[in-house]
Amino acid sequence: MNPESLELDFHPVGDGERCGDAISARYTIGNDTFISVIDGGTQDSGATLVEFINENYDNPELISSVVCTHGDDDHTSGLRAVVEAFDIGVIYMNRPWLYASELVNEFDRPYTTEGLARLLKEAYPILVEIDEMATAKGITISEAFQGTQIDSITVLAPSRERYISLIPQFSRTPDAPVPLREGVVVNTQRALDLIPESWEIETLDDFVQEPTSASNESSVVQYGNLDGKRFLLTGDAGEDGLHEAIAYAQQINIQLPGLEIMQVPHHGSRHNVSKSVLNQLLGQPLPTEQENVSAIASVSSGTETHPRKKVTNAFKRRGAPVSKTAGEGILCRGLTTSGRAGWEKPVVKLPLFSEVEK
Repeated sequence: MNPESLELDFHPVGDGERCGDAISARYTIGNDTFISVIDGGTQDSGATLVEFINENYDNPELISSVVCTHGDDDHTSGLRAVVEAFDIGVIYMNRPWLYASELVNEFDRPYTTEGLARLLKEAYPILVEIDEMATAKGITISEAFQGTQIDSITVLAPSRERYISLIPQFSRTPDAPVPLREGVVVNTQRALDLIPESWEIETLDDFVQEPTSASNESSVVQYGNLDGKRFLLTGDAGEDGLHEAIAYAQQINIQLPGLEIMQVPHHGSRHNVSKSVLNQLLGQPLPTEQENVSAIASVSSGTETHPRKKVTNAFKRRGAPVSKTAGEGILCRGLTTSGRAGWEKPVVKLPLFSEVEK
């Protein structure tokens, strides 16, 4: 490997309409090699992820870091296999129950701190299991808030304050507002209608009209600059989380646009990105087709709804044609995307679609 090098692997997760995220990275700086796992996907993908790391990252004795971007099962379930299989330097994971004392007065019901913490633990049994496994193995668990350094990678969002403010809105939190759980059916139905688009005509909202869930908005957003490749890993972050990440990037003098690799948030959902966000991350739409950024969408092999065509069109207009995992893995080094041994399906960049979801 080069004195500084980067391998970023997006793993196949899920089936049918059940998507999920699992990413691994190996990078070298000088004589030091780091391996990081970002989310573990579903329970089924955890064992496959462990096997992949052993086969392709030379049977490592140590995983430098594991990052759980947020508490949804399609990101957390497979991490249990990783924690069981490897020694791990640090697990970065935000655990809602730790903030019960700061939240207890945010509810109409008279919860005690202990009672609220217990209910939040009951709501996130997989996070609790990872916590207990790590404790038994003597693995450090740290918060992953804005400004945290994970090896050579910087967390841009969420801030601690915003994360805590989102917890009462999580769908699993006691007394979560009902409307946050009711919007999904309506959104799915509307997406079945198609409208025309072209290179010149873009229908993505200037600002997201129907935002993603509060849990998704709590996702850890990470930025790295390795081997001359600037990358952004977004988890399921929505418009608010991405704007927070952009503002912090500007504060610490990270220049945007200028990415070489970007994870498409939340499997390419139209409830996570807007023109405003993409213009800041990728730049304004270009007059002609170019390829300046490798954009990767983690989706299952059988999904018919992700990534959304209006989202992939918007990325493509800004020089970031989207490749989707769709049951196969993608290795990304800057603008070069390819398969590995066992990942035989060619990596295809999505075209500009002439019809998109309304």
